[in-house]
Amino acid sequence: MPEYDEWDGQEEEDDNTDDKDDDESDQQCISIILKIHKKMGTLLEFNCTARSNEITIDQLTMKPDGEDSDDMDVYRPKFSDLDEKLQDSLYRYLEERGFQSSLFEFLREYMTNKDEREYLHWLKNIKGFIEH
Repeated sequence: MPEYDEWDGQEEEDDNTDDKDDDESDQQCISIILKIHKKMGTLLEFNCTARSNEITIDQLTMKPDGEDSDDMDVYRPKFSDLDEKLQDSLYRYLEERGFQSSLFEFLREYMTNKDEREYLHWLKNIKGFIEH
């Protein structure tokens, strides 16, 4: 079963952007770790970045299920170093399982709105504390 582990909520900015790239640099990106578990006790972990209508796989790890993702003994090649055909196959693998840009766009919107709601709730709590 896939898991969505994290979102950094940060806007990515490129120091070399020009005026026509302003729309892209204003887009929020989300970092997501997708974990696909198999019954045989292994999992495939995709570290992805999603922005606008684009999903980028940054890193891929295969390891025993339940192992700490920060274990230094696990081999983690940079995705961009893999053969191009293998990269394409892995993108198709994710798409066949429903991990498409539309899903990530929904998650980005949901997480942004959730952060805003939590911030407003926090402000109300601060106001209530100060007034009483």
